[in-house]
Amino acid sequence: MLGIVRDCTTFLIEEDDQIVGMNAVRIVDVSGQKNARFRKFAFIMAIGVDEAKRRQGYGTALVNHMLEWLPQQDVDMVCLNVSAQNIAAQSFYQHMGFGTTFVQMSRLVSETRADD
Repeated sequence: MLGIVRDCTTFLIEEDDQIVGMNAVRIVDVSGQKNARFRKFAFIMAIGVDEAKRRQGYGTALVNHMLEWLPQQDVDMVCLNVSAQNIAAQSFYQHMGFGTTFVQMSRLVSETRADD
């Protein structure tokens, strides 16, 4: 996990001296790239809330705090990846205003192809 959050800004929520939630976001400056649609974008590298504290507003607070902070960093867009099987997380992000912009497809290298 520490490798994932390297070079990230990390927001924490603490309760009774215990970390109950975190959001690690990395800012990428693409302003020098030809045909870049944005100057900077942010990518949520990791976000999580202690299982016992979920559905109590901590995730919403983490995302809202990040969304208030990002304009101060001249960030134009924020992105994330979520598992296709994680319907609860997809619903949460949609509720927070995120939409689908890419579909990522994958396969195991060792799988046999359908046309073989």
